[in-house]
Amino acid sequence: MSKSIHLFIDANSGLEALAQEVSFLLSINLQRRADLHDAWYEYEDATTVLTLGTHDFGNDHDMNFEDYRYDIELRALNLDTPEEREQRLADLVKFVYQKLRATQKYPLLLVDDLQVKLAEFLPQQVVAVTTPT
Repeated sequence: MSKSIHLFIDANSGLEALAQEVSFLLSINLQRRADLHDAWYEYEDATTVLTLGTHDFGNDHDMNFEDYRYDIELRALNLDTPEEREQRLADLVKFVYQKLRATQKYPLLLVDDLQVKLAEFLPQQVVAVTTPT
C-alpha cells in the first residue's frame, strides 16, 4: 500500500488558476483529468504522483479540513525499498510545502495519511494603515 501525504490549501482562485500557479512554482506540468463526477490536475513521473483537486473531507479533531478548498495528495512509488519510498516522499513533501509557504499567499495544512497533522501555516495578514493628512 502506498503512503500519501496531503497538503490542504485555501485559495480564492479557481482550480485551473491554482494548478497553473502550482505548475509554475514547482516547475512541473500538471495535466487536467476528469471523470463523470470531478476534475483534478495530476503530475506523475517515474517515482512520484502529485494530484491537485477539491475535496470533501470533514473536520477531524484539530484538523479543520473544511477550512481548505483544495487538496494536493503526494505519493512516492516504483522504488525498491520502503525506506527509499519514505525518503522520496519526505523530499517531495518538503519541496512542495516550502515552495507554497514561501509565496506567503495560502493557508496550508500538511497531514500524514489524513490522520496526523504535520504542519500548519497561516500567512501574515497585511493591514494597511492610513495616516491622517
